[in-house]
Amino acid sequence: MPDRPLRLLGIGDGRSIIFLRWAWRLAERGHEVHIVSDRITPRAEELEGITAHDVRDLELATRIRGLRRFAIGGAIGRLAQRLDVDLVHAHYLLPYGHWAAQAGRHPLVMSPWNTDIFTYGKERARGRRWVAEAIAAGDEYVVSSIANAEETVRLGAPQDKVNRIVWYVDLRPFGPDRRVEG
Repeated sequence: MPDRPLRLLGIGDGRSIIFLRWAWRLAERGHEVHIVSDRITPRAEELEGITAHDVRDLELATRIRGLRRFAIGGAIGRLAQRLDVDLVHAHYLLPYGHWAAQAGRHPLVMSPWNTDIFTYGKERARGRRWVAEAIAAGDEYVVSSIANAEETVRLGAPQDKVNRIVWYVDLRPFGPDRRVEG
């Protein structure tokens, strides 16, 4: 644990329970957590303890359809600078990791997920290019499986920078002794 709470900026889907759980857990641990997204949960209780920034409200250019996609990365970079964040963490590579790469703030943690790397990383030209840019910009990577780790490395991440987390399941409710005959 650091000497002081960290100031963190998460870039991701602000309606995703996975992304919000990341933010909640870090806020519970005493860190100052900001999230930036184009999708913010409408349920105020889900934002308790974290500060949400709608990407469309960052700057004038992020409000204008057509210009927005060219302005988001720089606007997020300026937000991170204003907030003086210690760490940026992008959840999913498209579009959030791509935005984080364009923001140019470090240290930068990327969390690629299945569709990011197994579909967009191989498919359409722009998607493939944006995935490659996101991977190249990361300083560390957090993945949820061995297959995701291997594919993240194949896409260019240094193997020693890829960290696999384990999703735990409470096995107590399961097993032969809990079987229901039907």
